[in-house]
Amino acid sequence: MGLAFEFGACNDVEGGRYAFEIKALPNYGYRIVREQCQIRMTSGKRWWFDRNPALKTNATGLNPALESTALALPLIGGDERFSQIFKLLSGMRVYSIEPGKLREMQDPDSGLTLKSDGSNSASVLQELIERTERSERIRNDIYNFLEAIVPNTKSVRPKKHGNKLSMTFVQQWDDDKKLTFDTFSMSDGTLRSLGLILAVFQQPTPSVLVIEEPESTIHPGALDAMLDLIQHASKRMQVVVTTHSPDILDAKWISDENIRVVSWEQGASHVLMLSEATKETLRRHITGAGEMLRSNTLHPEALFQDDETLRFGTLFEDLSK
Repeated sequence: MGLAFEFGACNDVEGGRYAFEIKALPNYGYRIVREQCQIRMTSGKRWWFDRNPALKTNATGLNPALESTALALPLIGGDERFSQIFKLLSGMRVYSIEPGKLREMQDPDSGLTLKSDGSNSASVLQELIERTERSERIRNDIYNFLEAIVPNTKSVRPKKHGNKLSMTFVQQWDDDKKLTFDTFSMSDGTLRSLGLILAVFQQPTPSVLVIEEPESTIHPGALDAMLDLIQHASKRMQVVVTTHSPDILDAKWISDENIRVVSWEQGASHVLMLSEATKETLRRHITGAGEMLRSNTLHPEALFQDDETLRFGTLFEDLSK
């Protein structure tokens, strides 16, 4: 298996690229076949390393103790010259919120990073609305998105139980009528929505936010508010969403360039761009992406292309030039 990541401009970095390939072993283990990284600075400097299997680099002073089963970047990423790519990759967060985890009494932690299942949501909420410099603004944003998804839910706060944490929700209607609920009384949809809201507002901001099926357990009428949350997140970070929802694909701000299709061919799953015919259909507004998904006509591009039309290069490059 091989993966390559390409980066755009960030701070004093003009761009960069990181790629690695791993190979399965007969004993169910694996080893690193090759690993490569380059970073281009706005100053014109370029730093790179290429592990194949020995380490070559133009960055003097690097001498990491490499293992065949471990990537080099976590070690080399401590060097100032490669630190920004390491921070960018390690800042990726993937979420599949489990409402049952939010109902449980939780062990408190720093609240700086939301766990992938949302199981430390009370700590993250406490950090965001009580301890950050922009607590009041963040608190209002969280409450506004929560009420948009779950009408009449005005607020949610952490609640201490000895050395454990939980959360309480306040639902209010009219001026003087309100009820307070603990998490065990809230629906899966409400808790899952809160988990996704916290994923978006957590500090520090993730570099890439991956959300699995945001439509799951959400009332169809609340999907527009969930889409607003995703659009808000996309202004601050790169967002990747997996979905089977035609309603999400029909959002007006989603274009053909935002959509990838996962297909299963020749014994493997592939993530592919849309075919040119499908893109043209969407651009001409003949039909929407959601309707095409319903009718099974949201076609990806061909898995393999002729050399003359191939757009993608090889996994690794000659960095010594």
